[in-house]
Amino acid sequence: AYTSYIYSSFYPPSDGYYTITNLTGRGPGNWSWITIPDHTLDGAGRYGNMLVVNASHAPGEFYRRRVSNLCPNQVYLFSAWGINLNTRDASGHHSPDVTIQIRDLQGNVLVSDNKVFPQNEQWQEFSIEFRSSIGSGDVDVVLINNAPGGTGNDLAIDDISFRACGPSLTTTTDTNV
Repeated sequence: AYTSYIYSSFYPPSDGYYTITNLTGRGPGNWSWITIPDHTLDGAGRYGNMLVVNASHAPGEFYRRRVSNLCPNQVYLFSAWGINLNTRDASGHHSPDVTIQIRDLQGNVLVSDNKVFPQNEQWQEFSIEFRSSIGSGDVDVVLINNAPGGTGNDLAIDDISFRACGPSLTTTTDTNV
């Protein structure tokens, strides 16, 4: 995956920065972020990691990933879990407003959808379904931040998945032949 944001090993990251962590928190000073673990809990009780994004002051693309070797003319589903990191009592903060796009390699948007994450301190799943083109097995998944940073618009993304979807198929065999 690619991002135009800058990686920070310090928590919380500054505006226009991101970090990878398994637990968010309020941080030093006047940070009004919730404390929440990664979305995925494994059987041993340990959490994985999530992408924590402190939005840039200017809206724009913050995540891009190329997915290759898709079957042509098939239906696929991109999904992820996201959360607004601002506490419910952080009044006047912008909510994360993310556009999800699936693009062909020429930059043409195959499908686009928008998701706004409310300040409810709950993980929200977002997804987008699309059909791959007949002539290419590669697409770019692009996440665009539509709201300004500085005051809010801080989010975490986790459990990104990409899979084929469609009707279930059942096969049977006749052993009496």
